[in-house]
Amino acid sequence: MRLFEIENNIFYHVTNSNNLSSIMKNGLLPQSGDRSQKLNDFGIFLFRNLDDVETGMEWWLGDEYEEDDELILLKVTLPKNIKYEDGEFEVIVKQPIPPSSIEISDELKL
Repeated sequence: MRLFEIENNIFYHVTNSNNLSSIMKNGLLPQSGDRSQKLNDFGIFLFRNLDDVETGMEWWLGDEYEEDDELILLKVTLPKNIKYEDGEFEVIVKQPIPPSSIEISDELKL
C-alpha cells in the first residue's frame, strides 16, 4: 500500500475541520504555525500513508490538538510538478497545493 501511494503521489494531511472551507477554496498553503516552529521549519506536512497517520496521531500529533477539536483527514494527490522533502515523520511541501488535489478522506477515523 505504501509503495502504491507514493508512486501515485498520494499523501495525507490532518487538520482542524475549521480550516476545511479555506483549504477547499485556496488549497493548502505553506505556513509557519506552532507545530512547524517547534521543528524550526515551515511548509505543508503530509503523511506518506495511513499507517503513518495513525502512528503520528498516537505518538505526538494528537497531543497538539485540544480534546474537543474536530479533526479531518485530507487525501492529497500531489501534482507531479510539486516537489517534497523527506522529513523524519512526514514529507514537507514548500509550495501551495491546489484545491483540485485535495479531497476529504474517510479512510481513517480520527
